[in-house]
Amino acid sequence: MMTDLKAAAKLLLAKDNIEILTHHYPDGDTLGSAYALCLSLQSLGKNVRVITSGSVGAKYDFLKEGVKAQNFEREYVVSVDVASPSLLGENQQEYEGIIDLCLDHHGTNNIVAKESFIDPASAAAAEIIFELIKELKAEITPQIANCIYTGVSTDTGCFRYTNTTARSLRI
Repeated sequence: MMTDLKAAAKLLLAKDNIEILTHHYPDGDTLGSAYALCLSLQSLGKNVRVITSGSVGAKYDFLKEGVKAQNFEREYVVSVDVASPSLLGENQQEYEGIIDLCLDHHGTNNIVAKESFIDPASAAAAEIIFELIKELKAEITPQIANCIYTGVSTDTGCFRYTNTTARSLRI
């Protein structure tokens, strides 16, 4: 079912143990989005961890700064920038069909989730996460800003691709 960001924020605020999924062989957008959301939710007292699939390049290690390692039993699953179940890679078998909230910018998204927010007008999933963090009323710290910037700059080709908008630049 399609939802809006205000409702998505309410859903996240109602849960305490959240896993955030990225796509297979993650890039700056899926990782930046996941870690920005993770840091925001952790700052609000939630237990949150990011689940990746495939090799993550060392060049993205800085995105994890400030993320607390937490051990908990998952209660809620969110996917960010994952447009298809096959993009879950090695995590597909475990997570396909149990995603509670899908956040994506790909108009071709075919993830089956209880709730979805898909915005093809966004140049990157990180743009959606930026707006969601505002709905959560979480502070956008310098580290969260680094994560958002990484996501937007990655998916806009450092602001050279035609998907770059004035909104992308403002974010």
